[in-house]
Amino acid sequence: MSDRVAFKSLGSRLVLLALIVLVVSLVASLVGVFVFQTGWRPAVVALVACLVSTLMAHVAGQYPEGDHLIMARMAVQMVVRSAVPFVVAVWGIYFTDPPFEKSLVFYMILLYLVGLVADVQLSLARLKSEMPESKTDQA
Repeated sequence: MSDRVAFKSLGSRLVLLALIVLVVSLVASLVGVFVFQTGWRPAVVALVACLVSTLMAHVAGQYPEGDHLIMARMAVQMVVRSAVPFVVAVWGIYFTDPPFEKSLVFYMILLYLVGLVADVQLSLARLKSEMPESKTDQA
């Protein structure tokens, strides 16, 4: 019963998404810095960009409400989730002096995918928790 209540709260889902992205980012950053000798700067910038885009996309996917607007919610999520990392990557590589390392792109791709998978799994769990008891017992 407690998992049903937790998935209904937008705040708890946002905290869980943030924790997932932060943990994966920490592991990826440590591997990148100590194994491949990349700097911390691209990892931190990618973390901030992907964390912001993941959380914004999750919130944007909640509105407008209604089953008939599901495609609109999905479109808004895709735009928010893709635009923020893209703009940050272009800015970081082409418009900063000195430019970021190319490892920024790899961090962005990894954290983008982690945020996407975590968001989809949380959304599916929330939808499953909202189903009536009889339907979840059959599945």
